[in-house]
Amino acid sequence: MTLETIFSFKGRSGRKQYWLGALGLFVLLVLMMIAFAPMMSSQGSHGGQLAFIVLLAIPFVALYAKLIIHRLHDLGWSGWWFLILGVLLIPLPIWMWLQAHTQQAADNKTDAPLEFGAYAIFLGGFVLLGCMRGTEGANAYGPDPLKPEPTTAS
Repeated sequence: MTLETIFSFKGRSGRKQYWLGALGLFVLLVLMMIAFAPMMSSQGSHGGQLAFIVLLAIPFVALYAKLIIHRLHDLGWSGWWFLILGVLLIPLPIWMWLQAHTQQAADNKTDAPLEFGAYAIFLGGFVLLGCMRGTEGANAYGPDPLKPEPTTAS
């Protein structure tokens, strides 16, 4: 596996590959948070910490984009849908956690329709990406990851 294949946005990923990739990215995120926690403390250094974290977040976001785009390709959708799904699915869990755990959000009762919509979008993205079977057989984005095409020896 080369860097070219790791960051390639061509191809398809089945549900198993998607979930394994999501788990791998979650573990990577937790490890990054543990590694950078000292930088975020009040005793840590302040010079350039945000730039450093943003610089390290770029490969993480690229791998996240690849994961979702490959899954969309398996469903027969264009990878451009990532611009909608990715932008919504990244901040929604954070926003939902903040809504549930901050006093200011608890005092604001007018957010119920927005919160319901956020949960609906998050659940829809979960079902679409994580649970639906992809297109059977080859599609415009490549062969079926569940049924690889047999190779013929010459």
